[in-house]
Amino acid sequence: MANRRGLPVPVKQGLKLKGQQVMVLGWKDKRLVLMLSTFHGSYCEKIQRTIKRGAIEELDKHSVICDYTSKMGAVDRADHYCASYAFTRL
Repeated sequence: MANRRGLPVPVKQGLKLKGQQVMVLGWKDKRLVLMLSTFHGSYCEKIQRTIKRGAIEELDKHSVICDYTSKMGAVDRADHYCASYAFTRL
């Protein structure tokens, strides 16, 4: 989140942070997603996705977004289930 407390101002502006490469990415497909990474670069991957009526669309997507999507699916699903049901402990 861009307004996260404690996030340094140079990172908010997308600058280098004391000799370390920091990539700040804002990606919008359906909604805005902000990513901060010291591992990934700014390179893109070509992906294909199906849109309305079976048409196939090819687009460039940043590798950090592709890695997040492939690795974090189960965690997001578990968070979704926890938010959907009221768990109480006695």
